[in-house]
Amino acid sequence: MDESLQTLRRKIALGTRILASQGCLGDILGHLSARIPGTGEMFMRLLGDEEKGLLYSDVRHVRRLGFDRTVEQVDGYRVPLELPIHGELYKARPEAQAVLHAHPYHCLVATIAGLELRPIYGSYDPLSLGAAIRGIPVYPRSVLIDTPELAADFMAAMGDRDCCLMRGHGLTVIGPTIEAVTLLALRLEMLAKVTLDATRATGGRALEPLPQADLDAFAFVLEQGLQAAVSKVYEWTWNHYAQRVADMVGLPAED
Repeated sequence: MDESLQTLRRKIALGTRILASQGCLGDILGHLSARIPGTGEMFMRLLGDEEKGLLYSDVRHVRRLGFDRTVEQVDGYRVPLELPIHGELYKARPEAQAVLHAHPYHCLVATIAGLELRPIYGSYDPLSLGAAIRGIPVYPRSVLIDTPELAADFMAAMGDRDCCLMRGHGLTVIGPTIEAVTLLALRLEMLAKVTLDATRATGGRALEPLPQADLDAFAFVLEQGLQAAVSKVYEWTWNHYAQRVADMVGLPAED
């Protein structure tokens, strides 16, 4: 296999380990994929018969498949029922090079409680602030997205955003790289946790967003400053979580 494709498979396996180690993916629930450049196919982390869970993802778990769910298994690994989340997003959003469907706990609770993830902090984490400023949509249903029709319904709620909460279900994120979707999911889960903790601390009072002057200041900083360094921000943060995974369970093994 071409080395660039093998590198992509390794990133999916590592990204899955990172997300599982931080609670954004469950024991076996959730999936991370990447578009295979120049094709109508993707790589995705699939489940096998000798499954130990997403925290122990290896490159062998990452298989090649099409955007449509036409088979039950690929090389002995089971194709997820919610494949349409990935396949339909890749068809509709050519800028999406990676898709994550995850079940982060605090995002789940926030959607059940009807709490909006708003821009309630600034310098603490400008990356999640940016998503909150743009607005994070919520898909109101809690069903399995297991058909193209349900995927279209979900995407209508998602609109042109790169993330969407799913009430009583989880979170879906798209982005230009595996690193981008992984780190955005981690940041959104942190924002959800802060939202829940702050809501409890204030006795359930609605949380106020940052003053408009602060939001305007961060819009300027994000546009003029952080954007130039965002690749390094992703690289450094990704390396941090990769090292944490290496220390916890080790890095993914090859085929």
